[in-house]
Amino acid sequence: FARQLVDAAASIRRLRAPGAFLLQTVGIWAAYVAATWLCLKAFPPTAHLGGYAAYLLTALGAVGMALPAPGGIGPFHGAMVLGLAALGLAQAQRHGFQFGVLIHTAQMVANVVVALGCYLWLLARLRQARPEKVPKSGAL
Repeated sequence: FARQLVDAAASIRRLRAPGAFLLQTVGIWAAYVAATWLCLKAFPPTAHLGGYAAYLLTALGAVGMALPAPGGIGPFHGAMVLGLAALGLAQAQRHGFQFGVLIHTAQMVANVVVALGCYLWLLARLRQARPEKVPKSGAL
């Protein structure tokens, strides 16, 4: 496993633009941490928590999403409960589950909105390039 991990990391050098890849990767994870921080601030029981909590919960949430469950439902929320308990939040089980639902819903809605926007943008670009090959509107 460790060797495969090292080989995968080394394969970044073979990309056409390894710097851009790394910059985008860091940017994506920074956006996830920022989204977690915003959700922490928006949820009254966790509003007092700061950047470290956002980073910890993002890391735990990533592990929860990686576990074999449909869409991370269950393990992600459990990871939020454990993370908030580790941070010393009173009533961590109740508030952790609620926070998990809040942040999971926010992330899923954002993913759907961005994906739909990208799909429509791509469809418009394809229509400009080859209008006869692209399905008419309404054929999602």
